[in-house]
Amino acid sequence: MTEYLQLVFPDPADKEDERAMNRAAQARVHSRQLFEQGSGNNADKVRGTLWAAYNGVTEFIDYARGERLPDRHLDSIWFGTGYLTKARAYRIAIAKADVWKN
Repeated sequence: MTEYLQLVFPDPADKEDERAMNRAAQARVHSRQLFEQGSGNNADKVRGTLWAAYNGVTEFIDYARGERLPDRHLDSIWFGTGYLTKARAYRIAIAKADVWKN
């Protein structure tokens, strides 16, 4: 889970940018919490799986990440950084599924 979230929410290139470093770290923390306690992730065949990890990321992006303006949030999750993050999370999950299946 730690490796997956580090790949989905990598540290910024500028390690001196404390705000960006904190944003990435908080995204990993919240996504991990949703991996464990997110909607549907406690089902017997879902709990602890890569699918639950991906669900935690998407729930964080779509519902938990705060945006001030609803229209801006919707634009982000459909077309912007939220969409790009979810697409990256999906690509990483697919690429790592065989490696991490045990």
